[in-house]
Amino acid sequence: MVEVRIANPLRSLTGGIGRVVVEANDLDGVVRALESTHPGFSERVIDDHGRLRSYVLVFVGDQESRSMAGMATPVGPDAVVSIVAAVAGG
Repeated sequence: MVEVRIANPLRSLTGGIGRVVVEANDLDGVVRALESTHPGFSERVIDDHGRLRSYVLVFVGDQESRSMAGMATPVGPDAVVSIVAAVAGG
């Protein structure tokens, strides 16, 4: 099972839940699992080309997914995935 940590700006998509456990082998599977239990999730984090939206960062452990294999990044059974939306301000 993969532990997914959802940052505050995206918790409205999960009914306020900040930690979700899903079964998946890669980041694409993580997002699909989240979409199945929280409809609308993937639309908010994935663009029309199947890539993460520019304002969304996903970490597997402490490594950002874009520096790995993007949505094909594998996740192990005890992985911790963090999904973070960039926040603008100043």
